Amino acid sequence: RLQVVFFKPVSFNNDAVHIADELMKSHTVLLNFEDTPRDESKRIVDFMSGCAYVSGGKVQRIAKNIFIITPNNVELTGDSLIDELQSNGLQITE
Repeated sequence: RLQVVFFKPVSFNNDAVHIADELMKSHTVLLNFEDTPRDESKRIVDFMSGCAYVSGGKVQRIAKNIFIITPNNVELTGDSLIDELQSNGLQITE
């Protein structure tokens, strides 16, 4: 069963391991960095990029402060993803 887990990380130390754990469970992870300090969000994205690479997954920016990390069994295609997320109530600002 596919699952999407949403995070609004505060800091690398508090959140990175929990985010990685979800990816290792083959869950898709949606990260919202709107309230995260820039240096912390960069550390988290760098770490998650490594985790995604090792597990065969991918990291993709879908808006200015929003990233999606997919495991190896999920493929994202096209621009319709942003439209789909917005139609389901996600507020995306650039």
